[in-house]
Amino acid sequence: MGNQRGMMTSLLALGATGAAVYGISKGVRNGTFQQIPQMVSNGLNNQQNQQLTNILEKVKNNQTLQQVSDNNEQALQQVSAVHDMSNQSFQQVSDPVGEMDQRLQQVSDPNQ
Repeated sequence: MGNQRGMMTSLLALGATGAAVYGISKGVRNGTFQQIPQMVSNGLNNQQNQQLTNILEKVKNNQTLQQVSDNNEQALQQVSAVHDMSNQSFQQVSDPVGEMDQRLQQVSDPNQ
């Protein structure tokens, strides 16, 4: 039983190989295989493929824009933090200056 199964598999493989050889030889004789490169080229250049390529390019550009936007957001946050620190430093410096101005006015105008 096992031997018959092996024989059947071998015969099927031999038949498939023979059919492939016959098809290739027939295609070579009638010129079908000479048209294959042109068919592949036409398939690669059709409008649907170009639309898909355009869509993929837009997606890539959108991701690039998103990365730029994220980088800009981070830079804006850093600038905002520096601005806040500058305001705090200015406030710390201006408070004593304001107090000194008030004292000078009081000294120069004793009627107050």
